[in-house]
Amino acid sequence: MNFFNALKKLPIIFFATAILFSCSAKPENNSTNNRKPEIRSKSAKPGASIKLVSKSIVSINPNEPSPFDIELQTTELGSYLEIDFLPVSGLNLVNTNVHQSLEVVSQSIKFPVTLFASGKGRYYLNIHIRIKDGDSNSTRALAMIVQVGDQQNEAVQFKKASDESVISLPAQEKISAAETR
Repeated sequence: MNFFNALKKLPIIFFATAILFSCSAKPENNSTNNRKPEIRSKSAKPGASIKLVSKSIVSINPNEPSPFDIELQTTELGSYLEIDFLPVSGLNLVNTNVHQSLEVVSQSIKFPVTLFASGKGRYYLNIHIRIKDGDSNSTRALAMIVQVGDQQNEAVQFKKASDESVISLPAQEKISAAETR
């Protein structure tokens, strides 16, 4: 009978031993392993929180260097700002660095830019902005319209000629029946 009594107590002995071993185990130092990166949440739309304050359409004369200021506004004070000015073909930057960088110390930032275009028309000055704030990087792409010459082409309006009538073209449709099995 002693043997059977010992078998009844065996699960209790295993359970007690497991508890003793689990309590005596050394805790791991997970203070450096479990550190999660800090995640910043923004309530605004994704991308760099920067906007163009100056006019988005600039008018200049052909074959004349035209200086003006590009004004940006941001809330990322204390961050590092990098800007790339990328004019389209036919528009040139004169005495202006294509790549500029600075530390943001105020909400309003002005960049003096001088543009030159040899022909009349509509050009675009693309502006790529990167804001670096510690480990956080955000970007934004903006564009300014540069109207060279007459401003009458600024807004293209499509007008129907008075003698033009609407021509209705027939639309042909083929409906293929799917095979049923």
